[in-house]
Amino acid sequence: MNLKPNILNHTIPGIILVSTVTCFAFIISSSFDLPVMMVSLLIGMIFNFIGGKKVFEKGVDFSASQMLRFGVALLGFRLSFENVTDLGYVSIGFTIILVFATFFTGILISYLFKNKLAIGCLIAGSVAICGASAALAVSAVIPKKKIEEKDVLFVILGVTILSTIAMVIYPLLSKLLEMSDIVSGYLMGSTIHDVAQVVGAGYSIGEEAGIIATFVKMIRVATLPFIVILTSYMFNKSQTGNSKLPWFLIFFIAAAFLTNMVPLSATISFALQKSSSIFLVLAISALGIKTNITELARVNFSYVLVIIFTSLAMLAFSLLGVSLIF
Repeated sequence: MNLKPNILNHTIPGIILVSTVTCFAFIISSSFDLPVMMVSLLIGMIFNFIGGKKVFEKGVDFSASQMLRFGVALLGFRLSFENVTDLGYVSIGFTIILVFATFFTGILISYLFKNKLAIGCLIAGSVAICGASAALAVSAVIPKKKIEEKDVLFVILGVTILSTIAMVIYPLLSKLLEMSDIVSGYLMGSTIHDVAQVVGAGYSIGEEAGIIATFVKMIRVATLPFIVILTSYMFNKSQTGNSKLPWFLIFFIAAAFLTNMVPLSATISFALQKSSSIFLVLAISALGIKTNITELARVNFSYVLVIIFTSLAMLAFSLLGVSLIF
């Protein structure tokens, strides 16, 4: 990307503002053990009163768009398939089916609530795959005229809160149903939205459950490019006659291939994965800065119901799979 010096100068104040919000978000998140994306979103909205000033506008817009794409591109380095044989190919195959079943069910539920297709894809993708990160990736290929930034932020906030609730409730459910650690780990990994909450729920049961939960979650994350491609096709085929892959999605696929085919040092791998998280949190901070809290409060309440019902559908699909496979 070529940025002329004058354009770069115009973006610096906004980028500094976004970076400051992001630093506070990481500090507060680590201090109080809260989801960093939710914290960055809330802090960003607090700074909305200055984010709209002209001096910050270009930098905030750049952070909300380009840094989002960088973060999604680097997500590919998070994928690892070393433990495929531990879980079994049937379980892995069902997990992939589960993701697509949840995605299309979410779109159907959204349609029944008379929401736009864009909202259905956004909610369904975030629930089916990996919460906030998936919501950002899916929103990146939906035309801007089809969806508003406040809708994206509301979905991110909703799935993050619901994911945190699931992290507490689902382990209790697995104990109530007297599931083994392997089955419990599969349930956590196949149903909870965000990666951090999956890890927390899995390891709260036991080490074996934690390992299985994390791996199943990575299988779900591996379906992200396919869901994004499908979403992109839905919205772009009628406008251009074809659906070109965005550069960040191509990079995502290449990164996933590279990290699994070429041995990377632990330091490099950690740095790349951390960079992805940082870019995504920067994008969330910028989107928060651009969003007025009062506007967020006016978002259609049916979005909440769609998130809840889609999450419950995924839980039902997973329980069905557990009863058939294990």
